[in-house]
Amino acid sequence: MKKIIFTLLAAVMLFSCDTVSQEEKEGMRELLSTSFNLVNKMISGQMVDDVTRCDSCVFKDDYVSYFYTIDETILPLSQIRKESSIRKNGIKTTLENNAEMEFMIDMLKKLDGGFNYIYKGSTTGATHTITIDY
Repeated sequence: MKKIIFTLLAAVMLFSCDTVSQEEKEGMRELLSTSFNLVNKMISGQMVDDVTRCDSCVFKDDYVSYFYTIDETILPLSQIRKESSIRKNGIKTTLENNAEMEFMIDMLKKLDGGFNYIYKGSTTGATHTITIDY
């Protein structure tokens, strides 16, 4: 994990100017893709809480996507849909108030990317996505 953070911090220094070339964007994409391949290995299958399991995370098409399975015997996916805007605001606030996430958010802004939180119901198999654009 320290290696990933160090690599991302180094990238921040390289890509800290406001405008970036296409070549620099490709470098950021490669860095984020490699980093999230490693993060995925660490968090895949872990329980986030009593209801939510993180299945995987990837960086693709300039978005960091987290895939979760929700135990619908405890929390129906319909409830997540109803609370979507509240959840989105909470996630965004958490991300933006985390100093360690500043560099990643900065890179995603330069790529016009963001985050996807994709929830899948354990019983229904239905999905719901919360997207945070930067």
